[in-house]
Amino acid sequence: MPKNKITHERIDNGYLQFKGTLRQPTMVEIENYVNEKRLSLEGLYVSAVNITGGYTHPEDCKTLTIIQYVEECPVCGNEHDLFFDHCPVCRKKWE
Repeated sequence: MPKNKITHERIDNGYLQFKGTLRQPTMVEIENYVNEKRLSLEGLYVSAVNITGGYTHPEDCKTLTIIQYVEECPVCGNEHDLFFDHCPVCRKKWE
């Protein structure tokens, strides 16, 4: 069985995107990749799923984006709420 080779890139908003050659990488594969490449990623990261209402074939989705979780909004200081993609107080997108 061929190995799912992983690469990574930082995208515009500072998020990290990991891409597999065969399929979307699992969190364990990403953790192993980060350790093997000795990438400096300190702190807690979360991944999110965008629910579109349609069906996505698993073979078509080969990337996984992780977002660094920090405790407060950098604009207004409101505590993060992971139910939203933005601050519910000042409406700034989480970064």
